[in-house]
Amino acid sequence: MGQATHYLITDGQRYIGCDKETREIIVVDSFKKAYKRKYKQINNIYNNYRATLLSDADWKILSTIEVKTDLTEVEAKIDVDFIMESLEMDFDLLVKRKKFLELKRLEIEREITDVYHAMEFYNLNAAKGYKIYKMMQERLIRRRQNKDEILKIDYILSGGISGLTSKETRKQFEALENRQYQPRVLKELFEV
Repeated sequence: MGQATHYLITDGQRYIGCDKETREIIVVDSFKKAYKRKYKQINNIYNNYRATLLSDADWKILSTIEVKTDLTEVEAKIDVDFIMESLEMDFDLLVKRKKFLELKRLEIEREITDVYHAMEFYNLNAAKGYKIYKMMQERLIRRRQNKDEILKIDYILSGGISGLTSKETRKQFEALENRQYQPRVLKELFEV
């Protein structure tokens, strides 16, 4: 059996709450502090305080579900068919972008292989050695950016709409942005 629906009193920005110490009915600024009870109890408070505490604004009794789900954005008619087409086009565009990025990564990998071989076969002076280092660094950075974008696309495609609405895909993006490399062998290269 589902949980009973609770109600509260709000003017759209503030709520009616209850002071924990004095047990007085007061105005509070957060949903968390709002007094949430069954409709009959909330209606009694509304009727008792309508002429005093509730006289300064357009206070209403709403269910907690209505307040948690802000429906003001969808009050006006929306074009659901357009949204569906847009989502299909966006997902199709992501699939195409992923294929493009995979081809670009192969190209970058070939460039990296060429730089590796130049480093292997030639003795370079300081100037040429630095130049080849910068060439390698630039390609490695591009490859990392490429891999990250492919990963993000994979997160979106595999998570689908449910991943977006549950914020799971957003969490994956944030984890990707906050990751750190752990050296496998040459730890001394990463010591500060």
